[in-house]
Amino acid sequence: GITDTVFPFGENGSFSGKLIDATGVPLSLYDVYIPGSPFFTVTDSSGAFVIDNIPEGNYMVYFSRS
Repeated sequence: GITDTVFPFGENGSFSGKLIDATGVPLSLYDVYIPGSPFFTVTDSSGAFVIDNIPEGNYMVYFSRS
């Protein structure tokens, strides 16, 4: 399964990456979000995602199948 991790962000941080499974296959159409906030995106066909303008702080980022 996909684990949840706390990520620290600097001022107006950006969070981006690529979600893949254990064999390297891109995971498209997965939700990427910070619960209780407006920060949300969905991975594209290559598993890539980006969330911009995240205020400074530590956040739990979740990934789940759409």
